Amino acid sequence: MTLLSMLFKGIPGDERVHQSDFDGSGWSPPLVIPQIVSGSHPVWTRYYDQTLFVAWRDVAAPHAVHAARYDGPNDWAWLGAVPGATTGTAPAAAAMSWLPGRVLLAWRADGNTGIHVATFDSLHWSAATAVPGAASSHAPAVACFESKIHLAWKGIAGDHNVYHATYGGSSWSSLQQLPGILTTSQPALTTYASGLAMAWKGQEGDPAIYWATLGAGGATWSPVARIGDFETGTGPSILEFGDRLHLVWKGVGEDHALYMANFDGAFWWRRHLIPGVASSSSAALAEFDPAF
Repeated sequence: MTLLSMLFKGIPGDERVHQSDFDGSGWSPPLVIPQIVSGSHPVWTRYYDQTLFVAWRDVAAPHAVHAARYDGPNDWAWLGAVPGATTGTAPAAAAMSWLPGRVLLAWRADGNTGIHVATFDSLHWSAATAVPGAASSHAPAVACFESKIHLAWKGIAGDHNVYHATYGGSSWSSLQQLPGILTTSQPALTTYASGLAMAWKGQEGDPAIYWATLGAGGATWSPVARIGDFETGTGPSILEFGDRLHLVWKGVGEDHALYMANFDGAFWWRRHLIPGVASSSSAALAEFDPAF
């Protein structure tokens, strides 16, 4: 049975990372992964076949980015620190679908605002390189769509605009400011219904969650729409699972509960509380089939 698997760090003071799985009807009790300790949310994404890739920011300076591979319960391969990768925020990653077995990792560089990337071929990391013109106060978001990596990010401190660029394997496109999209946190990207979907928290003083989509071959994003009456204090997480688009988010302020809602292609269903979990940050979502 295919599961929607979630990783999340604990509440303030709890830097452990926990895992909980959703089978379409309910969530499993959260399981602590003792080898992963992080100061921000981890990244959790399909790598190849049914292997998942995870990366996280070390809590100790200089905040190195570490990575691992997950092949199922109690089956981890610890890959160590990513060469040249240090960050003050969470990393982001996506498999490069046109290059099977390869994943692209992105992070905001520690000590400055530039966004850097490196690729992993299951054995070796490429050298880290900067994305031209990309700078952020928060973590970036990445997704693979139409044989390109799509990168989205909030601007530097004081700049609430969201920017977008793509990478086809050799060079980055020029960056594009996305009109009408403003946030105080990192956006989230995923593929959905032959398109690309993005969700984000509003700008300063606005805890609402919004979304927009980019259709196949499209050059422009759909109009911005608010998602229900949902509110969050951080960037949400979003992933397609079971032909629906699933959204997970932390509450506002001291509300450390995690909530979930889904979109069936016509409307967003009401939210529900994910039982037994709490976090000071965003969650990370991935689809996984433990029986594969």
